[in-house]
Amino acid sequence: MNELELIAAARVVIEQEKNWSKGRYARNKEAWPVSPCSDEAFCFCSTGALRRAFFVITGIKFTEAYLAESVQDKEFDVIENAFDILSSFVPTEPKNIIVYNDHKNTAHSDVLKVFDLAIEAGR
Repeated sequence: MNELELIAAARVVIEQEKNWSKGRYARNKEAWPVSPCSDEAFCFCSTGALRRAFFVITGIKFTEAYLAESVQDKEFDVIENAFDILSSFVPTEPKNIIVYNDHKNTAHSDVLKVFDLAIEAGR
């Protein structure tokens, strides 16, 4: 899997507005924070969607691997690189997808546009 594939998969995760969130990587249907890898996860922020997509594709839970200090593995570089790519397409300062996703004026459609720009540029 490369960064473009991960970004495209993460976009699918948040394609429907009901599956998009602000302020936490993931939330369950009751809006409580959960791990993006949790079976209860229902909606995701941009970064949570990257982590969820990575888990779905690889079966590796990002948080568990991080705690086990295996994040040094090249497989996890794809998440950080995808984050950087998305952040580079954020139209405001700071160029950070987390800040942009969570900003009070950012709409779901704005976030999807960042994903679309990154995907298009990678083709």
